[in-house]
Amino acid sequence: MMQNTQELSSAGREKLAERLLAVMAELGPCTVAFSGGVDSCVLARAAVESARKNGWNTFAVTAESPSMPRADLEEIRKIAQEIGIPHEFVRTEELQLAEYRANGTDRCFHCKRHILARLKETAQNAGLAQLAEGSNADDLHDFRPGFRAVQEHGVRSPLCEAGLTKKNVRELAHFWNLSTAEKPSTPCLATRIAYGLEITQERLAQIEFAEKWLAEKGVSPLRVRLHENGLARIETTPEWFPFLTCPEIREEMLAEFRKAGFTWVSLDLAGFQSGSLLQAVSL
Repeated sequence: MMQNTQELSSAGREKLAERLLAVMAELGPCTVAFSGGVDSCVLARAAVESARKNGWNTFAVTAESPSMPRADLEEIRKIAQEIGIPHEFVRTEELQLAEYRANGTDRCFHCKRHILARLKETAQNAGLAQLAEGSNADDLHDFRPGFRAVQEHGVRSPLCEAGLTKKNVRELAHFWNLSTAEKPSTPCLATRIAYGLEITQERLAQIEFAEKWLAEKGVSPLRVRLHENGLARIETTPEWFPFLTCPEIREEMLAEFRKAGFTWVSLDLAGFQSGSLLQAVSL
């Protein structure tokens, strides 16, 4: 579990909350795009606090995407209940988009544009047309093609507007006693597929199976990347290498991964690296 080495005092966290709540008060009644990650959880909690204080309504909506692990759905539902925000799921169909399936470096833009259109439609039907999403200030410095869709759709990003970094967001999650305060970032399953390799439901299911199998063995952090010709590349921290390469686990893993459709199974000696697939492309 991640730990912050220099945590803010209660007063410092309260000041962060005041900054965010000031943005929420200016924003007014809104619908929260809710993934169940720490960013959207803090945003949802701020929306609830602002709604209570100002006497308006708020609402959260989650994209039930083909690239979302099925096990996440019940967890997201429970987290929304914990926060106390009305919530629903809406189905999205990004696999119908040729630009998304092609899996170029602009994949996230096409996906996000489709998802936000569906979420905005749901928000309007709920009478809370202004949509807010959970990008934080650190995201502005990363490769985030999906953020262009956020801007094009006129979606607000209150965490960014309040100047809150990921560390600030986790501080606020602790301040509000959210169970997701130290939850690791978990990008969608499509981010595991090498750029240029077509995204299909079958490949998403392969990755979901492999990561679930490893997670049930306790492996964390974890990514299973899918490359050409059915090559699985496992990323985790080096302390897991002896476990994964011991004969019993190695043989069981090979058998299970091959049943799921993988041809080869490899362990990346570089360890766990967020965004590692970008190393193979020129942006």
